[in-house]
Amino acid sequence: MAHHTSPHEAGTVFDRAKPKLAVYTHIVRLGNAASQEPANSEIVKATRQTYKGPLILGEDLMSFEIGDAGVAVYRGDE
Repeated sequence: MAHHTSPHEAGTVFDRAKPKLAVYTHIVRLGNAASQEPANSEIVKATRQTYKGPLILGEDLMSFEIGDAGVAVYRGDE
C-alpha cells in the first residue's frame, strides 16, 4: 500500500476536486492471512467517509461520455 491511495484518501481527493463523477479505474485489493481482500462495498464505504458525491467503481470495457449535461456511463455489454 506504500505506493497506492487508500479509499479514505481517494475520497478526500474526490471531495476537493468535486468531479461530476468520481470513478475508480485501478483498484488494488490486498489481502493476507489476517484479513481478506476488500469487497466493492467495503471500498465504497471507506470512500464515503470523506466523499459524498457521485461515485462508481470502474469495470472492464466501461466507457464514459463527458458533456455539459453530465457524464454518461456505458458498460462493455451495451
